[in-house]
Formats: sequence, C-alpha cells, structure tokens
Amino acid sequence: MGRKFYLALTALVLIGASSFAQTGEIRGKVTEKGSKEGIPFASVAALLNGAQVQAAVTDFDGNYTIKPLNPGKYDVKATSVGYQTLQVSGVQVSSDNISFADFDLTKGVQLKEIEIVEYLVPLIDKGSPATKTTMLYEDIQAAPTRDVNSLASQSAGVYQQDDGKEINIRGSRSDATSYYVDGMKVRGGANIAKGGTEQVTIITGGVPAWYGDATGGVVTITTRGPSKDFSGGIELATSELLDGYGHNLVAADISGPIYTKKDSTGRKSGQPVAGFFIAGEYQYDKDPTPSAIPVYKVKDDILKSLEENPLSPSPTGNGFVKRSDFFTYDSLEEVKARQNVASKNIRLNGKMEFLPAKNVTFSVGGSLDHSNDRNYTDIYSLMNYDNNSQTISTNWRAFAKITQRFTADATSTDKSSSAIKSAFYSVQVDYSKGLSTTQNAIHKDNIFDYGYVGKFDIQRATTYDITVDSSNTFILVQNGQIDTAVIFTPGTQNPTTTNYTEQYYELTGPLGIDGYTNSLSAIQAGGGLLNDDNRINLNTYSLFATPGRVVNGYGNVDQTQFRISASGSVDIKKHNIVIGLEYEQRTDRAYTVFPKSIWALMRQLGNQNINGVDSNSAVVTSGTFFGNPALYTNYTNSTYVPSTNVDGEVARGFYENVREKMGLNITDTIQTDAIDPSKYSLDLFSADELIDNGIVSYYGYDYLGKIQSGSSSLDDYYTKKDNNNNYSRDIDAFRPNYIAGYISDKFIFNDLIFNIGVRVDRFDANQKVLKDKYLLFETWTVGEERAAGRLPDDPSNPDYQIPDNIGDDYYIYVDNANSPRKPVGFRNGDTWYDSDGNEITNLDPLTKTGGASGGIQPFLKNPDDAQKSRVSPKIFEDYSPQVNVMPRVAFSFPISDEAYFAAHYDILTQRPQALGLIRFNPVSYSNLARGQSGTVSNPDLKPEKTTDYEITFSQKLSKSSALSISAFYKELRDMIQIINVQFAHPISYQTYGNIDFGTVKGLSFGYDLRRTSNIRMNVSYTLQFADGTGSDPNTSAGILAQQGQTNLREAKPLEFDQRHTFVTSFDFHYSEGKNYNGPILWGKQIFSNAGANLVFRAGSGTPYTRKSNITPEADFTTSANSRSVISGSLNGSRLPWQFKIDAKIDKGFAIKYGRKNDGESRRVIGGSVYLQVNNVLNSLNVNTVYRATGNPDDDGYLTSPGAQAAIANQTSPQAYIDLYQIAQNNPSNYNLPRRIHLGLQLNF
Repeated sequence: MGRKFYLALTALVLIGASSFAQTGEIRGKVTEKGSKEGIPFASVAALLNGAQVQAAVTDFDGNYTIKPLNPGKYDVKATSVGYQTLQVSGVQVSSDNISFADFDLTKGVQLKEIEIVEYLVPLIDKGSPATKTTMLYEDIQAAPTRDVNSLASQSAGVYQQDDGKEINIRGSRSDATSYYVDGMKVRGGANIAKGGTEQVTIITGGVPAWYGDATGGVVTITTRGPSKDFSGGIELATSELLDGYGHNLVAADISGPIYTKKDSTGRKSGQPVAGFFIAGEYQYDKDPTPSAIPVYKVKDDILKSLEENPLSPSPTGNGFVKRSDFFTYDSLEEVKARQNVASKNIRLNGKMEFLPAKNVTFSVGGSLDHSNDRNYTDIYSLMNYDNNSQTISTNWRAFAKITQRFTADATSTDKSSSAIKSAFYSVQVDYSKGLSTTQNAIHKDNIFDYGYVGKFDIQRATTYDITVDSSNTFILVQNGQIDTAVIFTPGTQNPTTTNYTEQYYELTGPLGIDGYTNSLSAIQAGGGLLNDDNRINLNTYSLFATPGRVVNGYGNVDQTQFRISASGSVDIKKHNIVIGLEYEQRTDRAYTVFPKSIWALMRQLGNQNINGVDSNSAVVTSGTFFGNPALYTNYTNSTYVPSTNVDGEVARGFYENVREKMGLNITDTIQTDAIDPSKYSLDLFSADELIDNGIVSYYGYDYLGKIQSGSSSLDDYYTKKDNNNNYSRDIDAFRPNYIAGYISDKFIFNDLIFNIGVRVDRFDANQKVLKDKYLLFETWTVGEERAAGRLPDDPSNPDYQIPDNIGDDYYIYVDNANSPRKPVGFRNGDTWYDSDGNEITNLDPLTKTGGASGGIQPFLKNPDDAQKSRVSPKIFEDYSPQVNVMPRVAFSFPISDEAYFAAHYDILTQRPQALGLIRFNPVSYSNLARGQSGTVSNPDLKPEKTTDYEITFSQKLSKSSALSISAFYKELRDMIQIINVQFAHPISYQTYGNIDFGTVKGLSFGYDLRRTSNIRMNVSYTLQFADGTGSDPNTSAGILAQQGQTNLREAKPLEFDQRHTFVTSFDFHYSEGKNYNGPILWGKQIFSNAGANLVFRAGSGTPYTRKSNITPEADFTTSANSRSVISGSLNGSRLPWQFKIDAKIDKGFAIKYGRKNDGESRRVIGGSVYLQVNNVLNSLNVNTVYRATGNPDDDGYLTSPGAQAAIANQTSPQAYIDLYQIAQNNPSNYNLPRRIHLGLQLNF
C-alpha cells in the first residue's frame, strides 16, 4: 500500500494548478457519545442532492477527511457497526475551504432509522487562510440582482460604481480581478444562468497559491451539479407596465440521473453513476442600463419630416443648412428609456458527472453566453438612434476533468500508509472561445454600402489652350477637362442619407442656382452629401448626429484559450501538501474595416496613374471658333504610369484592378462614384493602399478579413508578396503563453495553523519587441565603432577618443545621420552622455544638429533605410519570458473558543491584461518610420506586481453573531502607464511602460448575524486610502500631457478610491408550520415562507481633478476640452456621497396534485412569487461631473463670457442653447434608476 501512495505522490509532482481550485473538503471526527473516544474504521459518506459522491473511513483516532468536493450543500452520514447511524444535513462546502462535521454516535442496537441533525455553519471560519466571502445558492437566489459583479460588491473592500459595472478590489484596478467558472479561467465575461449557479466566492486577500495572474482579487463561480432524482425549475419575470424599461426573462433548469446502478437483485440501487444538470435563460431588455434622469428625443412626427426633408436654405443665403439646426425644446420630448438599445441574451450552462470506477470521477461541462445588443451612442440618442451599431457576441467554454482518489487502508499497520491518510489528483482540460462582431445592423459586412449615397455621374467638357496664328486662325490645343454637371441617381442603401442630396438637387434645380451641381466639390460645399459624407457632415452644432449618420466600422474579434491544469493533494501526517501545474495558450485575432473614407480613397486612386496625354495620339481637325476658322488638337489616349510597391517595383493596385473588373482600358478615365457599390470589393486594393490610409486594421486575419491558416513571421510582413507583386502584409495572431506551478503546505504547529506556499509564473508574450525603444533603424554601438573605426577623424579635434567610461553597448549619436563626421553624445538605456562622457539631462549637445525628432541623429548602419522610411526586422528581438516567484504565507491561531486571529503575506503578479497595450503591431513602427507620431503599443510590457499584507481578528459575540476586523496594506508596483519616448529617432512618440506604483491602506469591519428568529444580517464597513500615480494606463495621456508633465511620479488618490463604504444585507423571512411566528388570519399563516432581502449601500464620493478653464465639453468635435488647466491638486476634489437600496420581496407557496393509489402523500410543486426593486428610493446618484463646475448637468460654457460671441454666431442661437443644455446633461453622468421586476418561480 505504501508503494502505491509514493507512486501517486510522484505522479502529482510530474503532472501537478487551478484544477485544485474551486474544490473544498470536509473533515471531522467520529466519537462515541459519552466517552468521546474516537471510533476507528467508521464509514463516513458525503451525499450531494441525494447521491453519494465520496466516502472515507476513519483512522484509529476516529478522524476522517473527504476531498476533493465540489462546492455545494452536502449531507454527511456516519455509520459504524454497533452504533446508531447519524447524518449531518446541509454541510456547506465552499471553494478552497475546509468544512468541519463531527459525529457523536450512540452505542447500541443499529436501527433502520437514521438520526438527522442540521449543520450549523460556524460563525468563525477557521478552514481557509484567505479573506473571502462565499455566497451560497440560497443567498444568490435571494439577492436582488443577477449580476456577478453586483453580488461581489457586497463583500467588504469591493468598490462598484453601479449595478453591472466592473469592480475594484481593495484599491486595485478593475482588470486586476480574475474570474473562474468551474476551474476555467474566464475571458469575455462570467455571465452564468442564475439558476445554474451553486456558489460565488470573492477572495479579497490571502490569495492561495493555486490562484495566480491576479493582483486585485479572485471571483470563483461554481455551477450546480447533477441530482439523484429528476428535478427542475422554471422562472418567469417581467417589468412591463411597471418601470418602462422592458425587462423580460424566461429561465429553466433540470437535473437528474443518466444511469443508476442495480443491486444484486436487479433493482436500481438508488446510487447513480452518471448524472446531468442543465440551466438556461433568455433575457430581453428594452434598455439594459437606463439613466436616473429622463432622456430627450425628437418627436416622432418631426423626426419623420426631418428624415424626408433634412435641408433648408441657409439664413445667410449661401447654400443650405440642416433643419435640425433650428430644433428647440418644442421639437423634443422626454422619455424614460433610451431608444434602440435593446439587449437580447441567452445563457446556458451544463454539467455531466460520471463515476466510472471506485474513487474516480469524470466530469464534463461548459457554458454559453450569447448576446445581441444595440449599442448606445450619446450623440445618436436625440435623432439618429436608428443607426446605433450592433454587437453580436458569443462566448463559450467547455471542460473535461478527471479526479482520482487514493484512500489509505485504515486497518493496515504499514507505517507508510498510516502516515499518508488521503491523496488525490485532478487533471482538467478546458477550451474557451469568444467571438464578437460589431457592425451596422443593416449593412453588416457590405463595406461599400456604409457610406453610399447614390450614383454621381459627372459630365465633362474639354478645355483648350487658345492662340491665334498669323492667318487669324484660332489654334485650340486640348489641355484638360472641366466638370459641367453631375447627374445624381439616389441609392437605396441609406435612404435617409440619400435624402440630403436628393433634396439638395430639388432645392437648387427650380431656382436655377448656377454652379451648385456642376461638380462634386460644389455639391459638398453647398450642403449636399457625397459618398462617404454620412459621418462628419451629419451633425447639429457638433452636439448631436443628424439622421443618416452611420457608425464607422465593421469588425470581428476571435479569441481562444486552451488550458491544461493538474493538481494533487496528499495528507502526510499533519501536513496537507498541494502541488499543481498549469499551462495556458491564447490565440487572439481581430479584423476591423473603417469604411468612412473608402469612397474618397477610390476617388484619389481611381485616376492617379494618368499622367497627362499621349502626344502621339493627337488628332487635328478643322472647325470654327465663334464663327472664326479654327484648328482643334485633341488627344485620344492618356499617358499611364504603372503602380508600384514601396520598393518602386511595378505592381498592380486599385487603379489597374478596377479597370480590369470593369472591362476598361488601362488609360481610360474612371468615375468611381458612378459605379454600383456591389461591384466593389476590398481585393481591388493592395494591402498597403488600405493600411496606409487607415481603412483596415487586423492581426490573425489577412488584409481582406480572412482568417490566416497557420502562423506568420515578422519577416513575412516585410518580405512576402502576393501575385500582384504587392506586399501581403501578413500579421500573425497574438499567441501568448502562460505556465505556472505551485506547492503549498498546510500544517499545525502547537496551536498555530500555517499555510505556506510558493507559486512560480512564467509569461511569454511570444512576439517581437524593439531592441531599443529610441531607435527605429539599426545603429552602431560604441563597441562596434571601437572595433571598426567607421567614423572619420574630426579635423577640429583629430586626437578625440571615445571616453573610457562609455561602455561598448552604448549607442552613438553624431552630428549628421546621413554624413556623420563626429560623435556628439552617447546613450545607455535612458541615460544620456555628451561627447566627453559626462552624464547629461539637457540634450542640447545632441539635438542642436538639425533634422527630425528634435535634431537627434544616431550613427545609423544604413542611412538609406531612414531616408526611405524602411523598417528592418533586425531592429526587433524576441520577447524575454518573465518568471516571477510569489511566496504565499498565512497563519492563524485560536485565541480562545470564541476568538480567532489570522495574518497573511502574499506576492501577486499579473500579466498585462489590455491586449491593445501589449500586442506587437508592425504597422505602428512603419508609421513612426515615416515620421507619423502617435501612441503605439509596447510589446515588451512586463507583469504587474502587488505585495499584500493583512491581519484579521474575529470574535464571537453570541451564539448567532460575530464581529471581524481586518487591517490591510498593499503595495502596487510596475503598473502600466502611458509614457513619452522623447528624443527617439526618427520621431518622438508615446507608448506604455511599467512605471506606475501605488499603495492601499485600509480597515474592514464585518458583523455577521445568523438567522435569529426571522432576521439574518451582514454588515460591512471599509475605510480605505488608495493612492497611486495612475488610475488606469492612460491617466497621463490627458491633463498631465497638457501640463508638460509626461510621467506623474507622485501618488495621488486613485479615481476609484472610495474612502468610506457601507454595505448591509438584511434578510427578514417567516418560516412555515410549527416554526411560523407571523400573523394568522382566518386560520391561515398568511406570511408563511414570505419575506424580503434588502441590500443597503452608502459610499463616499470618488476623486476627480478640478480645472479652472471653461471649455465646451458637450461639443464632440472640438479639441478644446483637452486643453485643461488644473485647479488645485490632481484628484483633489470628490464626487457627492452615494446611497442606494435594493430589495427582493418574495412569497413561497406549494401546489399539491395527484394522489397515489396506495394513499401516499400527494406530489408537490414548490413555487414563489417575487418583486425585485433595484434602487428602491430612486436615489439620484452622480457618477460624473464636469471638472470646471463640479456639476453633472452644466459645464459652464453657455454662461461663460468667452462663449457669448460664438453662441450669437450660430444658425439659431436659441436652438444651440437648448440642444447644448440637453447634450451637457448626459444621462451617463447619473446612476441607474428604480427598476421593478415581477417574477414567478416553480420548482418540481
């Protein structure tokens, strides 16, 4: 037996991670009643939903351990020969926790009846080193929310601005929280059907070693499992006629056995060896996130009239203006729900479990979350909501898990087997996939329809150079063509947009206004719309979009994750050792088309290769000119210059491809706006034509939007060409991988309980990074120059030598990159030196040399690359995998039977979470090489780190209440923040670096009142000070950059620093039968199984930065709102306090039906009716204010002296004022309003 256990332990080491997570265990002791002596060899079984899951045999002292167990409510039964069987019902097992159940068996004749006692959850949890809150199935069902984050926000130390929003755990950023569902790490949201959720655990401190890749906290969700008997439930809910926000829900679940063993007589034993559970729900919301204030929209009849006739003559007499420029409050109406923002969601989850052999469990399961949403856009909300974009997302995940347990022979005298009490291992494989498409709901992937207005057929006349010869004959030589008229044929793809141009023609035609339709530019200048003009030209005072504006973008996202995790546990004497390994591979792809300028690009490219006329095609004819003899010289052919790639080699581009498709000669002129959009496709363009003009962005797809097969290298991007001799610009998918391993030992020393572990994470971004962030072209180092002497002698200083203190790996900067004569300085990392080797911070000696990027001139290996803006793959290198070692130390000890002290020290790391900040994008470096500055990702980002300290004291106050106090301190390091890379060559730019830091200090107080009479209550208060140099990766991009402070290095309150947070969960329920203590009318227990669950929240305001200058922040096109002058200190002001009450009132009932022939009891369907009210008092809480005024509804612009002249010059000053007031009172500045849901649940 001992040999078997050592083999098992060896296997654990070899396979050894998070498959251990989200399981718990039950421990206890079986004793004889009276003597309290342990009963050896007693059988202890754990039953879940009536089915036996696992069993154990007590040791010589009567101790037993049953693990691993999925979270849930178990009945634990102890049996021994000569003793009365005893069952403890309702033992709660939660993730990563030990539950204790002891048995006192009565000695005597063994009876058939089983003595049953109810399990009482201990007031003080001594079974876990973590600081956590676990919400059980009953708590989840009673809570007035379906959102996981809103459930988590009831825990101490968790900040959430409003229902459904992201959470911040103890001062950490929102992306520092990791989510797990049944051991699967979640990407894309952890939305699970509420009826299928068994437990939700929120870990805010003392994160066990088997959890990693999180620096804030961990949220684990465990789904429900199979049952011994068939059961199910149905839920219906609606808010129709109650709140105006159109909530409707249908949910159902079912579980039961798949196969049940038979006993020796051939009858079913009642012990299933395979079972299943399935839950699902469909949810529709007319407005899923309404505002506490009413919203405005244009009245329906006025909007219809506007869509049909959008223009009116300009008051200035020059062209036309939009009729919406005259809309005042009289044209508008208030409504409760935002328009065309409906959300449809389908959520499914299921699980099957099999017991193929004794002590072996095999589980498979998964979940699906599908949503179809219309996206709210504030500038569309008044009169263009029909064009709200659509996002269709599907996230699914599946897993397979096998667990094998090794049970020691309690009767064995083998020392090895007695030392090793129990062992198990688990291996889990899971796969997740997230798919998302964002589009115009009508046009979808018909890219050329997005901006299409109609067909524009340009009529042209030939123009001539005119001279007169000696015989008075006019000589007319063709010199070009001029537009004389544009024939417009309305399109059907965007009828509202088409009406602008159609009405423009109607208004100008009868008036005979000369020149208004002579050319495309004239139409555009007069107020008509061309193809592609249905975005920037469709707005009213830059406050709201007018009807017809279409979202600019069609995009797909494809994310996959494959994980293998294995873990094992073994109890050796008094040590519980856990070991595990984890491997994860992600593959992320995305493709986006920005069609807003594709028609303009076709106009640009359509005829650009025509370079004048072919003089050999001249045809001279005789005629007259105003009655005088004349000779006309016309040219029948044009001169064609072939398209080329970036290397100057002949290639085929849009110019050639569109003519081939339309059957035109290569020298024919083409009218791109006169061709039906169905004739166009993206493959008419080369990759560079689309990339360089910002039309497409992609990785893991080709430039046409097809998923790449296999992988591609960086060399492919710079060298691979297609059949048209154009660079195909293949960009590989983002493929990071993550490996982790851990070991943990929990043991008892005297009265101290220790849990000591270490976790090692290895993160590899698996991509290329810049060798040096300052250099886009290969540059000589000092060592290379010393070896080869490439620099010529400086005539003004012939004896110059590079100083000895300048290292060989330093880079050289010269007086002229193209023709270097002498070094002017050196650089090592971020440290700069002058030519004499002196460290400098003033770079004048290096920059006052002329040229780009402030004059900085590195000693380039190939100056021709810089002149041609040609990036070489040689400037990149592989990402260096990051290995982090994270000790986890926790200890606790009982001060007495009623008091408990615990403390922990953790180091946590997390890989960069924002894909856009770390993914390598070669297009960015090509743009920088061309001198186009901007913000680019940093593929060389490192993991963020947190050091966490906490001490906790718990005190039992009574038999049903306890108090806990926690003090915590966290250091946040290497957080990601935007940085300026000044003096980079050829141009300075912005990227991201691991430069932010912060500290979080806090106290949490918790009061837990277990069910006492009718009341159960949990109260928490958190006092927190969260300071740091950045609240998110872009904190420094706005105000700080305007103030000239490129990198903030002083810690200030973070934007989610809620200083005071109060949360109270109060539950009042009546029981039934003999336990009922409520009023009785007409002999009926009218409130039996009735009650209410209320959640009270109060929190102090979060910080923001005041500014002293007034800017028109409601204007969505101006850049003025970025020019801020800080008033006071950064984040030195606070929003108002927030208050909110949520409630769920329910009344249970039973429906009895049928009667068996033998007279047994009737069948029962249990049910309940509930009324869920969120924000009961309809409290108006402010989420955002304007920084100049501190108000949510006034930015100060309309009353500022500097705005009066601009207001007076508007088309209609009163309309501008009214619309501006509406725009600045943004509904998003406020919290969610009162929402009322009426529901019915039936369980059978």
